[in-house]
Amino acid sequence: MEDTVLNNIRVPIDWVCSYRQIQFLLVEYGVSAIQGCDNVCAPKNKSIIQLWNLFKNAAFLYEKGYTDKANTIYEFVKRALTKYENVDVGSSEIHVEDAIVSIKCIGDDYEFDDIKEVYTFEINDEEQLNIQDNGLGQTITFNVISKKTVSIGSKVEELFIDYDFALDNVSDNSWISWNKSNHAITIKENKVSVRTAKFRLIQNESNNVLNGIINQELSKLSYRYIITIFPERIELPSEGGREAFVVNSYKELTNESGEVIGDKILVPYKATSSNKYFVVNGNSVSAEANTSFPRSGSIIIEREEVGVEGNKKIEVSQDSLNKEIRYTLNANVDRNTIDANGTNPVKLTVESYKETYVNGEAQGDKVAVNYTVRSEKGLLKNNTSDKTKWYMSANTSTEIRTDNIIVTQTESNKQETIAIKQDAAEETFEYTFSCDQEVINAPNSGTSIILNIQSFKQYYINGKPSNKESVAYTGEVTNGSDFITIAPSLPNSITINKNDNEEERTGRIRYTQNEVNGKDLVVNITQVAASIQYDYFFETDDSNEITLTQYANANKDIVIRSYKKKKVNGQYEGGNINVNFDLITALSGEIANLVSVNASSQDSKIYIRSNLNITNNRYTGNIVVTQSESADGIGKTLLFTIIKEASKVEYQYRLEVRPGFIKCDAYAPDGYDFEVLKNDRLTYINDELYRTDENLHWQASADVDWIKTGGQDVTRFNVDENTDEVHVRDGKITVHIIDDDENTADKKISVNQKYSESHDEYIMYVIDEFYLFRDKREITNPYTLKHEYYRNGRRVNSVDETQQYRGKNLSVNRECSQPYCEHFYGTSNSYEFTITIRYDYDPPIGTDTYAFINYRTRDGKYENAISCTFSMIDSDSVMFLRYYDSSYDTNIYDYFYHYIPDNLKCLYADLLKVFIASHNDSHKLRKAIFNINLFQSLIAAHFFKMQKKYELFLKMIISYLNNWFKDNDISYEYHIGEIEENGHVYMDVLPCQKQADVKLELDPITGHLHEIDNSDNTENIEFEIEGSHLMLTKYEYTK
Repeated sequence: MEDTVLNNIRVPIDWVCSYRQIQFLLVEYGVSAIQGCDNVCAPKNKSIIQLWNLFKNAAFLYEKGYTDKANTIYEFVKRALTKYENVDVGSSEIHVEDAIVSIKCIGDDYEFDDIKEVYTFEINDEEQLNIQDNGLGQTITFNVISKKTVSIGSKVEELFIDYDFALDNVSDNSWISWNKSNHAITIKENKVSVRTAKFRLIQNESNNVLNGIINQELSKLSYRYIITIFPERIELPSEGGREAFVVNSYKELTNESGEVIGDKILVPYKATSSNKYFVVNGNSVSAEANTSFPRSGSIIIEREEVGVEGNKKIEVSQDSLNKEIRYTLNANVDRNTIDANGTNPVKLTVESYKETYVNGEAQGDKVAVNYTVRSEKGLLKNNTSDKTKWYMSANTSTEIRTDNIIVTQTESNKQETIAIKQDAAEETFEYTFSCDQEVINAPNSGTSIILNIQSFKQYYINGKPSNKESVAYTGEVTNGSDFITIAPSLPNSITINKNDNEEERTGRIRYTQNEVNGKDLVVNITQVAASIQYDYFFETDDSNEITLTQYANANKDIVIRSYKKKKVNGQYEGGNINVNFDLITALSGEIANLVSVNASSQDSKIYIRSNLNITNNRYTGNIVVTQSESADGIGKTLLFTIIKEASKVEYQYRLEVRPGFIKCDAYAPDGYDFEVLKNDRLTYINDELYRTDENLHWQASADVDWIKTGGQDVTRFNVDENTDEVHVRDGKITVHIIDDDENTADKKISVNQKYSESHDEYIMYVIDEFYLFRDKREITNPYTLKHEYYRNGRRVNSVDETQQYRGKNLSVNRECSQPYCEHFYGTSNSYEFTITIRYDYDPPIGTDTYAFINYRTRDGKYENAISCTFSMIDSDSVMFLRYYDSSYDTNIYDYFYHYIPDNLKCLYADLLKVFIASHNDSHKLRKAIFNINLFQSLIAAHFFKMQKKYELFLKMIISYLNNWFKDNDISYEYHIGEIEENGHVYMDVLPCQKQADVKLELDPITGHLHEIDNSDNTENIEFEIEGSHLMLTKYEYTK
């Protein structure tokens, strides 16, 4: 047994908060379970036990290496736990690999309470923080201790913490570089001037800093590094072998003139191979016979003093013993025929490569092989470097020409021959018949024109022009022969006579080629009419500035003269012709909108009409009159300025507000209202009432800051709370009409606020309600006791005094008048701060009853009448699962342990024995399972240090075992030691009482053996000998 159920259960540390949540729920399960048998089977309690068993199964699978299955079960448990509310596990102790540590859970995340982190950041060589360079430069690798010591409980781990290098002046990066991979700096040689740089080594996480300085002198000397290698490439034989190489590596110190000072200084180097098949030993490289694929690699020559940029390589390769070379040559063209003009060259595509085959399999990439291309007869030409396009010159003969492209692979001498042909030449011709002027616009004065007419026959070979011949043509006037003539001997010479008519005229000439094709062309002629024009006149006798009085019906009529005269060839003909005109720009803006001055036109007049000027402003506006037609398209205009004189305007304001006095409470969150009964403005124009404007906008303001008025036209105002319990306070609200005129009207309202009043209340709050059903006869809800301070009718402070009444039970009484209500009972728990109401009766189905259970503290300060109801119906419980995902921080512990305290192992062993012995009796088995589950609640109460619940659960389990052992026999395993001289025998109860002080005495009268137990875990046990067996006859736990 010691190696099985009583061993500690090892659990992944990332599961710790779910474990603590289940432990918390197990305590709730224990409290609920001991209150009644029906609670054990309640859905919540069954679910808690199921989750605990699943959690243990997941831990077992994880321990055995079935991590996927374990995580699947654990994720289900974690999701199921999310439906439980108010599970606050807080901080508690857990057993880890080698210690007991305190851990805090926040949801599914956890952190160690007693974690300690100590950072170390120091340099072993102080000179590395005060670097003196002679100007030649150097590379320095820092010798730094950078670590973090993490301790949780008794476990300590040291972790390397990286660090960075930073220069105080970023411009120093030009001569100092940082290599983070090996924590080294490289200082370049100095040819400029003496220079200094400050730097910092900065530890990650802690930001600890080591400050350093670099002083570099100006160097007139420098090192020149030289390295030569031979050979630069090595080919090892395929059957294996060794080849040597030579490396000459040294440096020379030089002055400013480049002259070498002193002897050569050898620079050490290291030769390594990049390929495992090539073995470098000293200055030679070797390889075994290669029966596989060809190999390649490099010998890397490294000089630490120079750095990676100075590395050199010797390329190394080795062929395979089973290698062959296969050649491929493919040549194709996109077409095999070139046209007679030679304008479509053929495009040649050549695929020429070789492949290496080892053991019949292709290895590596294809390797291109050079090739040559030539024309067999020389007719095909190429003018591209890659010889991809091949041409032929134009074929001027009527015969087809042929040639061959020959492609030859240089290494293998393979050949490809491609036949190319060229089409024979083609001869064609076409006629041309055109004129440079097919449309002629002639002036009315007449003109003579020589047309440029092209008439010839063009010959083509392969579409390209060769020679051409002239072709004769004739001309005929087909329209307008009364004013158009053609010269008899020169048909392209035409004459157009003068036009004296007022209308234009048109004509047409048709030209025809004499060849059989019958081509012709047409020349169209248009001659403009004689010149006719009109002169326009636009006049008035009125002034251009017109003034109207400020009164209504101040009007004015303006007479306009608008006409034109016809002029033919510069001479007037006929009389005046009337021309319409338009009022293009009417009055607009203030003169039109504010004082209603407008203008209109009809016949030969402009009518100006105006209303009363209702303002004290003088307004001016313009009107523009334009002739509707003109010689140049832009009509003549007349501009008139209209002036409306100002009126005398005066205002009178009226404002009425009520009430004039408002009394306010000390605290009035809803505020108060006043009324604005009248807020209007009377307007007088030229000493006569013109208009009354009602409901003007207004604004309220206060003369004290505790009165808060609203915005424009808002009658509601608020007051701050008056906390002075002695004095009232007064203020005034001013209501002011808003208008452009600053001298409007004001009214004042007096405001008086009452002094403050306060009192204390003691309230017992009970969370949730008490609705009982046939299958839910008892409900326990928490309560809180709060001392609340009220000022001006509202709560302003609340103090939780619940803890002050711990252990002080509440008085309880029942008040009811309903049938069956006398079966309500109330109790309280002043340690858990809960009240419980239960109903102990079965009234008829469908019965509803209620009562009031009055709870009160002994000092009478707190009380509450709880309304509770009972319905004789069934209720269903539905469990909902929601899913929750979480992640955990890594730490130095991988596991924690669920353990059974040593003082409870014997108790647990007895429970398991009873469980095994009860399998043939279902009633006993249910009780055994109940107490094993209650034992888990006992351990959980131990973990959370809930002493009263721990003692309650322990008492219940011991009572169960005492009753069980009174009525049942059980085999118990003992180890009997040696018999002492006084006849006593020492015994060890396995595994409960290790190093126990137990003795047996034989009763000479009864023959029974009596146990004398002086151990920490004492039992009262009696035995008797039956045959060769020692039988247990009495077994009882005693305190």
